Amino acid sequence: MTSIASSDKLAADTAMGPVTLLVADLDAMTRYYTEAVPLRQLSATAHTVTLGRNGTPAVILEHAPELKHAAAGSAGLFHTAILFETQAALAAALYSVARNAPGTFTGSADHLVSEAFYFTDPEGNGVEL
Repeated sequence: MTSIASSDKLAADTAMGPVTLLVADLDAMTRYYTEAVPLRQLSATAHTVTLGRNGTPAVILEHAPELKHAAAGSAGLFHTAILFETQAALAAALYSVARNAPGTFTGSADHLVSEAFYFTDPEGNGVEL
């Protein structure tokens, strides 16, 4: 059996930061993530919008008007995962997406440690709640 040195372990306060998505239509994507998912707009500039929950950034939308959608069958972003603190918060987000972005649900999974529900945003990016 191989032992792992303590210096090879992640620090207890290790966490993921926000993910940055390049988007062709900043306004439409901001509406989707604030009205459907629902994240809150934490800050904005002419070319970026930072969205999050409880004051913590989760997604940064960066305007890239030249962006073209990937061809069918090509590799791309699998999905962005957004964690919710409680099942009630997750249920509220699911209801919001079902009400505000019907037809975007693509599947679900029970990962034994969490439940996951998958959607597709307006530019074809996967979203896991």
